[in-house]
Amino acid sequence: MLFRNISNLEGLSRKEREKLFKKHEILSAALKLFANKGYEKTTLDEIASAAEFGKGTLYNYFSNKEEIFVAILEEVTTGYLNQLKSTFDSTASLKELILNVSKNIFKFFIERTEEFILMHSVRTQTISFDPREKSEVLRNNLDSIRSLYRQRISDAIKKNEIIDVDLDSIQLLIQSMFFGYLHQLYMCGATENLDVDKECEFVV
Repeated sequence: MLFRNISNLEGLSRKEREKLFKKHEILSAALKLFANKGYEKTTLDEIASAAEFGKGTLYNYFSNKEEIFVAILEEVTTGYLNQLKSTFDSTASLKELILNVSKNIFKFFIERTEEFILMHSVRTQTISFDPREKSEVLRNNLDSIRSLYRQRISDAIKKNEIIDVDLDSIQLLIQSMFFGYLHQLYMCGATENLDVDKECEFVV
């Protein structure tokens, strides 16, 4: 699902199209390996083999494994942020918003499980470095996601939809509730044939 606009190559030269395609193949192969084996246990040799390129080709695009991981997260969080913005813009009350966000997160998990796993690994800090320190794009995306929640929660407090609460705490609670619950379902092998509406109503 990475590089969702890769089909829009109009105006690019053949060399540029080839470069974009190879980068896409590298990131797609790395995504699967990172999700299935974890960041630490995945090697550049394995990524090159899965992408069907020589290891030297990888170095034409990325200096190391960290850069590949960060590039994937930039793509993933950009897509997730755009999805969230659409939901926030089209929802009125906070309760309705939380329900719709939960459905979108469940849908995100079902359709893009590998990307979900990578996002969760960053949230739970299960990797040996902080990707946010390596990428301004990633920092901005994560800050924007937090800001969306904080602004809507603040508005809900002003409208007396909810009691006055700490914005950071409730924002973390809402996000952790859905990501944590889904990850536990995944770890228990209970994610096949999920009834999204039923699960979301339960969690909310």
